[in-house]
Amino acid sequence: MGVIVVRHPETADPRVIAGQSNVALAPRALAAIDAIVESLPAARRIVSSDLSRCRILAHAVAVRRGLACTFDCRWREQSFGALEGKRWDEVDGRAYLEEWTTAAPPGGESIAAVRTRVAAALAETDDETLVITHAGPIRCALAIARDLPIDEAFAIDIAFGSWRAL
Repeated sequence: MGVIVVRHPETADPRVIAGQSNVALAPRALAAIDAIVESLPAARRIVSSDLSRCRILAHAVAVRRGLACTFDCRWREQSFGALEGKRWDEVDGRAYLEEWTTAAPPGGESIAAVRTRVAAALAETDDETLVITHAGPIRCALAIARDLPIDEAFAIDIAFGSWRAL
């Protein structure tokens, strides 16, 4: 089976730059958690980002399947620093966005730093594991597993509640 990476359910306002902040899930996402859990392949263990939007889904999977869950902050979303809590249309993020593959947002972390921590977490993750995380770390994991340039991995659509095998 390999490692399965799962994106958390939809947030209350997906236009908000959530990053490493804890944000609420959309009401429809809460209603869809059972369907997301049912869609996931069998696994022996769960590893999850420690942020609440992942913890909620991880808890649901753990309860439904009788599995233990480990929380690992290395699976957190990229820190967007001063941009977190704002919407892209409210901030001037052009300087960061023009160099996003090498730059860090103000007070945040670069995607290279995210890739490094995801690589370390992935090296400790064995087959038959569900990793519940965020779009950025999923794309970094895909770049690592499939030997893709980071910009190509970030062109892959990762819908809320969806999963990919590495």
